Amino acid sequence: MSDPIVDYEIDGKKLSGTPLRNAKLASLNLGGSGRFQGNNLRTQLAVSGGGLDISVSGNTNIRTQTLDLVTKGTLPFAYVAQPLTSSGIVLSGAATLDATIGGSFAAPDFRGQVSTSGARFTEIASRIRVTNLSGVLVFDGDRATISSLEGRLGENGSLSAKGNVSLRPGDKLQSDLSLSVRNGNYSDGVLLSADFDADLSVVGRLAETGLISGQVNLGRADITIPAALPNVVSPVAVSHKNASQAVNAQSNALQPKQAGGSGPSMALNISVNAQNRIFVRGRGIDAELGGGLTIGGTAAQPSAKGAIRMSEDAWTF
Repeated sequence: MSDPIVDYEIDGKKLSGTPLRNAKLASLNLGGSGRFQGNNLRTQLAVSGGGLDISVSGNTNIRTQTLDLVTKGTLPFAYVAQPLTSSGIVLSGAATLDATIGGSFAAPDFRGQVSTSGARFTEIASRIRVTNLSGVLVFDGDRATISSLEGRLGENGSLSAKGNVSLRPGDKLQSDLSLSVRNGNYSDGVLLSADFDADLSVVGRLAETGLISGQVNLGRADITIPAALPNVVSPVAVSHKNASQAVNAQSNALQPKQAGGSGPSMALNISVNAQNRIFVRGRGIDAELGGGLTIGGTAAQPSAKGAIRMSEDAWTF
């Protein structure tokens, strides 16, 4: 057969697998049809289930290895955020896709947009929570642009971001991003509560390194010294002399793992200003502080320079 014609149909119900079950995600339904003729594969597929509803249609030329596809639909973040969950980040909500895929197998060309509305971002360890998160990410071939991104930070604060990231392989995620916070509030629930404004930028090749710079202005910060600190016993350093191979192996296994230093680490240049209104209370202390710091170094090893002065103080015995 010099020019075969092949028609096909797909109909799958309640499909699942280990990755879906491990992530506690719903089973999926898969349906579609298509035709292969003259080195061209015409495709129309749809995947649905658990809030997911994605369609892909268009043509793929097997001989020239080129793509001409359209994808639309809704993608819950639960299907893509599992790696973030293991890092203590919870992203809930869904994204709406409306994009085309052109180019070739080796260099696909993505154009279109991804949008979300009413999403929620939570970083568990730091208790940072952004609600009512809405935004639009536009793909234009070799560039992704945040045309809008807004959310609510704390009770009355607002967060917004914009900028772009290069997707060309040689650019290594060259980025120019800006972040603005107004009337932000942070509380760890125990020791610290702070109101602040911030204007920050992120620039550089993020696959290698980058720079976070800008200014944070503290409106008010309350630091509470607890009435009783936990009893902590420092571990005793033990050196093994003439130990057996089994003891040495066990000692090495019990050593805390060192964080890898080969990954990129963001450089910092952030000014933190507080015109007084930093209140420290507890254990007989009632003090008001103020001053300014410049946070430098890197995100992995930050360093602070500056001065904090005491404007008012009272000690109770």
